[in-house]
Amino acid sequence: MATTLLTSRAMLASVRAASPVFIVGVMNRCGTNYLSHVLRLHPVFKLPGRIVEDYLLEHSDLLVRYVEKTGRSWGQSTSVERRVFREQLLSRIGDGILAFLGDQIDEGRRVLAKTPSARHLENFFRLFPHAQLVILVRDGRDVVESAGRSWRYAPGAYWMERWASGARAILRFMDETGGQDRGWSWTLVKYEDLIRDPERVVRELLAFLDVDESAFNWSGLQSIPLRGSSVHRGSRDRVHWDVVEKPDEFQPIGRWQHWHWAKRRIFKVVAGRELIRFGYVVNSRW
Repeated sequence: MATTLLTSRAMLASVRAASPVFIVGVMNRCGTNYLSHVLRLHPVFKLPGRIVEDYLLEHSDLLVRYVEKTGRSWGQSTSVERRVFREQLLSRIGDGILAFLGDQIDEGRRVLAKTPSARHLENFFRLFPHAQLVILVRDGRDVVESAGRSWRYAPGAYWMERWASGARAILRFMDETGGQDRGWSWTLVKYEDLIRDPERVVRELLAFLDVDESAFNWSGLQSIPLRGSSVHRGSRDRVHWDVVEKPDEFQPIGRWQHWHWAKRRIFKVVAGRELIRFGYVVNSRW
């Protein structure tokens, strides 16, 4: 029994050492670009060449509906068999998606994919049961502030609801998977921890992803340039994704603190409970 357990653990470690890694953020402006840049300081990780942000889960409900509707036609199987077959079919569809991503990177590299949206996160391991998932969250108040500065076509309440929706999707996922050991591999990272204590967070992530930290470019961790900052845009008026040198006064945490009491009150109504659940505040008196 002990030998079998050790063998299964070794096989699982081997699978994870070559598995694709997905970064899923709570919403836009939460730091998925920054985290992907950090991980790519390790030479094993590579973004697919033609896809900047994949949004592979965004419409995954359509794949689930396809499998469920198709499975209803399998009348010669038992209900249990049909359920098993449906899950197998969905994971095979996921294999095809992974092959599509893998075709865009060099042999020997690991796929690193990223999406600033947690919509339909519940389908992730149904599609990619052997992938590794890094969930990224950021204080919703700073996210709303950054989104409002970046895209002025929508009011603050819109971005508040976007953050709350993403936060709820992540919290549901955590509630549903946290107490179940199915061999799924996921972890949660807070953007603020990555900014305040990058070396500790990176070491934990590299251990989670089963990669050798000695190959990581630790000196590069302190000199990552800015891309897409809502505040520091160089000589341009609008947000862009070209490299901008990081100024000494760069501080992405706490930018919401100038908010008027009315805006704070709206956020508490729209997303206050989720802010508390993630531990950014202990109650609504902030």
